[in-house]
Amino acid sequence: MTYWAHALNECSLKYEAKVICAHPHRFQYKYHHHINLCPELPDSNGRLNPNPDMISQAKEWILQSDHIVFAEEMNLLPDPWRYAFMSVLQKFIGFHLLELFSSRPNLKKYIWHSGSDYRSSYQGFNVLNPQVFDNVLMGVDLYRLSPKTDDILVPFVVTDPSQELKSIEEVQAKYASDHLKIFHAPSSHGTKGTEDIRKVIQQVFQELQSEELELSWTYEEIVPPVPNEEVLKKKRESHLYIDQYQLDIGGYGISSTEALAQGNIVFSSLNKIPPDSLERQCLTRAEYEQFPIVDTGDNLVTFKQKLKLWMKKPKEELLRKAVSSYQFHQRHMTFGASARRFEETVFND
Repeated sequence: MTYWAHALNECSLKYEAKVICAHPHRFQYKYHHHINLCPELPDSNGRLNPNPDMISQAKEWILQSDHIVFAEEMNLLPDPWRYAFMSVLQKFIGFHLLELFSSRPNLKKYIWHSGSDYRSSYQGFNVLNPQVFDNVLMGVDLYRLSPKTDDILVPFVVTDPSQELKSIEEVQAKYASDHLKIFHAPSSHGTKGTEDIRKVIQQVFQELQSEELELSWTYEEIVPPVPNEEVLKKKRESHLYIDQYQLDIGGYGISSTEALAQGNIVFSSLNKIPPDSLERQCLTRAEYEQFPIVDTGDNLVTFKQKLKLWMKKPKEELLRKAVSSYQFHQRHMTFGASARRFEETVFND
């Protein structure tokens, strides 16, 4: 949501957005919330120290807003039916969002679901959301759990403009060499399936030793934690990026989109994203058919076969895939594309 808001502010002539949160991000991202009700993280006892000036700014912004996107994801909620963060917010700003919604019938109201809270309690959310919100925004891997009605919107994750190659010529320049690199940058070895990826890499390299390939390949990975700028530098230097092999989560995220922006052919698990979810995200059948990420599959044999197939392809075909992947990213995952999506589809008055 923070990136969407900054995208609107930088690229939209119609909307200005602010992200209001209880406290700052726990990690040092480039883009920050616009208003943190409490400037510091909770103390060791979980207590928050609100700032009166920030509370005043948040209240003023909420009251003058035409669109409000509410995010429930708190991970520890025992009862999602109550939209518990609304009660937390009420303690700071002095009124409940449901009261505001009732008093302003023309206010456009949205809820954003991105992960564990919806995944674990989607039945309750599916019943209550239509009674409170005009539209529901959710991650592409969650759409399968939704009622799949017209009010369900599936926006794309977007990338920081400074993390993108600036032209197709820059993508083409990466493939001038005959020595190509496979890269894997796990945020967590367990979550990203790093041990399985290593097994597949080792088997593929061994099996290809006896074959005469047009191109030579190397494999590199980074052991977390490392600065994100170092990861981005490696993505700019690599040609095939493996995000994850993960059967339980099975979706792509910001790591994949960053790699697309850097001109990579990207592999990731998509086993929790059925075709109708991707088509809903892409908006049209034609764009869905251009979706660039290669699914690692639901077993290691399939993963190995796909990786070997791509490593054996001629450079011209690899370059076409990299260019088309980059072009897809430019159409859907940039700040400008995100701003247009919200103007034309999400906030369409």
